[in-house]
This record gives sequence, C-alpha cells and structure tokens, in this order.
Amino acid sequence: MKRKKEMKLIHSQISCGVSQVYGLNDAPEDGLRDLGTKLFVSMLKPTFIVWSDSFGVDNKVNRGELLHDCIVKLFPSSNIQRTELAKNVNSNNDIRLYNWQIPRETFKGWWEKNK
Repeated sequence: MKRKKEMKLIHSQISCGVSQVYGLNDAPEDGLRDLGTKLFVSMLKPTFIVWSDSFGVDNKVNRGELLHDCIVKLFPSSNIQRTELAKNVNSNNDIRLYNWQIPRETFKGWWEKNK
C-alpha cells in the first residue's frame, strides 16, 4: 500500500511551546505517526499543536477535521479545541482552527506501539 504524504511540523512564531502542523493527508493515523516521529525522535517539544482547515471547497476532504476526529477517538481525555467556522476574507472560504494540547506520555505510548 502506498504511503500518503508525510505530515510536517514547524515551530510557530507564537511561542516555542507551539508548533504548526501542515501537509495533512487523508490518513490521520499516518499523520499522527509522523507527528510522533517529529516529537520523540527529532525531540521537538511543543506543548500545543495547531492546524487549520478550509470548508466549502469543491471536492475537498476536510483533513483537519479528520485529524481532530482521530485524536478525539484515540485520546478521548486529551485537551483539543476547534473554533467555529469563520469566513476567510482572503479566499472567501470558511476556515476553522484547531488546537491540541499534546498528552505527551499517552501519545508517546500510542506512538511506540504504532510507529
């Protein structure tokens, strides 16, 4: 089976404790494995991960929503928020922002079993 594109993680300009995820794909568990590699092999140490998703784009899979739902399913007690949809005045699409406080020990345990 062909692997989906790798999900990327970059430091945010907001704070050293915040990183931004981009390059989301249709397989959110693969993305979480990528994220685990970045966190536990590369030793990035953000407390929060943020990402966004646009809605209303024809034939678009809402990958941000897929990742959100996967995290809620795998880590039901973790702290994750998503905003209400808002109009992006630059593209005229609806946009939503997600924020996940990484449960480091729980996530690391999952990643070690699933990497």
